[in-house]
Amino acid sequence: MDAIETYIDNVFAAFAKTERALALKREMLASMEEKYDDLRREGKSEHEAVGAVIANFGSIEEIASELGALGAGGEAEPDAGVDLTGKGKAEKIVGIVTRVYWPAVTAAFLLWGFLGGGWATNWLIFPVAAVLRVVFLRAFRGGTGARLRKKSG
Repeated sequence: MDAIETYIDNVFAAFAKTERALALKREMLASMEEKYDDLRREGKSEHEAVGAVIANFGSIEEIASELGALGAGGEAEPDAGVDLTGKGKAEKIVGIVTRVYWPAVTAAFLLWGFLGGGWATNWLIFPVAAVLRVVFLRAFRGGTGARLRKKSG
């Protein structure tokens, strides 16, 4: 249950602490805890239940539309067009690449194994892919990602 509370706290950290935001946070936490309890009663393990609850959680964009964009004074302003996730065009591209990267690497692993018969050595694709992913992220984000941490912090 602490994992769910921590998750909700981290999601809502991007929003001003208005009454509306706090009420939505309490409502979502209660809903997630209820779903967690239901899954536990169905026989799911603690980790399975937490994972399922978090996986079914709405996106930060849904929360933003519920609360409205945050104005300069921290007050909610509906339809202000503020990017609450801190993602610009570059981060959206990184997000897309990241979503398809590991499935593509896994497909390459399987193709190499089934078609090329390279089961003894094709495991090397995973450490190489991990290094290439880090290189891509650092190159695309410009260095070590400090710029992104500065924006979100």
